[in-house]
Amino acid sequence: MAYVRGGARTLTRQPDGGRMHSYGKDFKYTRHIHLTLAAMAYGLYLVVGFLPFAREMHIGPIATLTILGGLEFLFDRWGWRILCRIPSLNVHSFNGTYAGTLHAGDGRQHDAELTVKQTWSKIEIDFKSGKATSKSYSASIVEDRLASGQVELVYNYYAHGVHDGGARMGAHYGTTRLKLLAKGKELEGDYYTEQARDTAGRVFLSST
Repeated sequence: MAYVRGGARTLTRQPDGGRMHSYGKDFKYTRHIHLTLAAMAYGLYLVVGFLPFAREMHIGPIATLTILGGLEFLFDRWGWRILCRIPSLNVHSFNGTYAGTLHAGDGRQHDAELTVKQTWSKIEIDFKSGKATSKSYSASIVEDRLASGQVELVYNYYAHGVHDGGARMGAHYGTTRLKLLAKGKELEGDYYTEQARDTAGRVFLSST
């Protein structure tokens, strides 16, 4: 987190937002995936080597790295979603838009919308509630140790300050924990804000 000093105060700037960022995955098969992709790249290199034009084009071992790079790219963008269809692997995609309600700690309720953009290596989470908006800057997908098989999306966010009539919600940081329910169709969980704001509440969302 970057900051600048102004007079006697320290002014905190928001983290880089508005773009996809890396995230943690509680997934034990990651190294096996890369080994599989490497084996596939080498296998494709051997197949290409038997084609009539291979000798004329002087295709050498460097082609293996090129093929591997292409496979890694395809897997990162689209191929990883195949793993989501294998229940025993416990890999989940949160991609999509979810709508529902935010239940604030003071008893008020607000319409809410959450949008997730996810690849194998990066994620971006945008949240809207009323006039308030927030963006994630770090995240993890973890398995709840207290509930076997339960998967959670945990992310830290920066919320912009907004005016709502005569009231003002100051810019702040917070954390949200969302459980994946109903076979990926619903998200439910809690949010907490930093000590200076000191608020908490619950979020209930369904896939649109």
